[in-house]
Amino acid sequence: MTAGVGHLRDQTGSTVVEAVILVPVLLMLVLVAVQMAIWAEAAWAAQAAAIDGQRAASTAGTAQAGAAAAASVLSGSGSVRSFAGPQVRFGPSGTVGVSVHADAWTVLPWIHLPVAADRRGPLQRFRVFP
Repeated sequence: MTAGVGHLRDQTGSTVVEAVILVPVLLMLVLVAVQMAIWAEAAWAAQAAAIDGQRAASTAGTAQAGAAAAASVLSGSGSVRSFAGPQVRFGPSGTVGVSVHADAWTVLPWIHLPVAADRRGPLQRFRVFP
């Protein structure tokens, strides 16, 4: 009977040891999942900014309109920490392109997650026909 009691004494504290090992691993998995969700939303915001910037530059015909529209989308996003000014380029064949580069907010301090998006489309020219 003492052998059974000794066996139970050897198991005391094993739950605490398991929790000390398991809880940080689970917490890290949760933080990685949250970080990936923030990065995905920042990537979506960069794509939306490029689309809006291209649309504005295409219809207005100016680089300033495209850059302002793209910057407006990026500054309204909660997942974008910082961004460089959107670049608007007019091509020789009647196209306009917008490039957006930004950084997503990070939950994990040692991770740097840049996002980028490019959008190219035709330049809209409204003509009045007699």
